[in-house]
Amino acid sequence: MPCLICGDPKTVKSHLTPRAFVHDIRGNDTRAYEGSIGYEGTRYTQAGTFDRTILCQLHEDHLKDCDDYAVNWVRDVQADAQISPCGDFLTVANPRPDLLAKFVYSHVWRHAVSPRNSAFDMDMGPWEWQLRQKIFAEGRYDPTFVIIRQRWMSQGIELKEMIIAPYKVEKRLWEFGLGGLRWFLKLNDRRADKPLDRIKANSKSPLRIPILEDTEFTKRPGIIDIGVNMFRETYRREMEGG
Repeated sequence: MPCLICGDPKTVKSHLTPRAFVHDIRGNDTRAYEGSIGYEGTRYTQAGTFDRTILCQLHEDHLKDCDDYAVNWVRDVQADAQISPCGDFLTVANPRPDLLAKFVYSHVWRHAVSPRNSAFDMDMGPWEWQLRQKIFAEGRYDPTFVIIRQRWMSQGIELKEMIIAPYKVEKRLWEFGLGGLRWFLKLNDRRADKPLDRIKANSKSPLRIPILEDTEFTKRPGIIDIGVNMFRETYRREMEGG
């Protein structure tokens, strides 16, 4: 499959999630673990999921600035964000809001167009072309994104070492999880969304991140299905072997 941007047949390895995020989670371990609703079993990865069919070297390099910025920005959130006196939001510096936006757009776009995710409903509809133009040609399209701090807990212990790949919440709304944050991208804006304007992250520096109540991770939609899939393959092999 040629590069989706320019048609160059020489495509390269493109990380769907910047590998530095995976390295931060992996720490001193030799690999990280990945589960999915779309397949059975557990994937083991050293540097995260990638695709060799969507971008050429030129356009893969085009994303390096926003990937690097997002990795360092998330680390700053974890290390230096200031909590408000009432505890309802974090404030963190964001000197390049354009790069943070570019990261959000490109992160969702890469996962949506990758054939690796064909088992999922990843269709972006008419907004895929607009998002592609915004990322690679600096188009005027500027969809709203929101970042929220919500700690996912397991029996009272925070689950920090977790990446949740982008998925479609509904037709025009996408979500992913990185760095202890929930990230939302709205592909089009409607009048009913106006109350969200006060928490939108576009062009904000410094950036205020709303804090939601801690939530038990098992209450997250789909997480039980992911857990079952991670163990189902091993169970099946054991039953067949027995």
